[in-house]
Amino acid sequence: MEKIEIIVTTPEQLATIIRTTVLECLKVIAIGELQILQPKEKKLIRGIKGLANYLGISLVTAQNIKNSGKISYTQFGRIVLFDEDTLLREMAALGKPSKRQLLYKCGTNEGYKKR
Repeated sequence: MEKIEIIVTTPEQLATIIRTTVLECLKVIAIGELQILQPKEKKLIRGIKGLANYLGISLVTAQNIKNSGKISYTQFGRIVLFDEDTLLREMAALGKPSKRQLLYKCGTNEGYKKR
């Protein structure tokens, strides 16, 4: 059988203990909610040239990929923006990983020849 320890306190001491415990719990909850509410910073790739550089492909290929409608982008006038996370997911779904992904996966750039 476990031993039970009884602590004798005054009502003021008990109120202080409860208040302190509740405040600590509220702080933990508030910090957790703030972290949930803070949006992740999105990395955006700007323009066809930026897309080509990011994926390690030619400008023409980058333009063709954009025009095919297989990847999502946002356009404001002449400015085209690509979300990095979405782009990588969509390229992987197409079965066309970028050179950047392959280099990261392999840890080397061997096997790539300039055309």
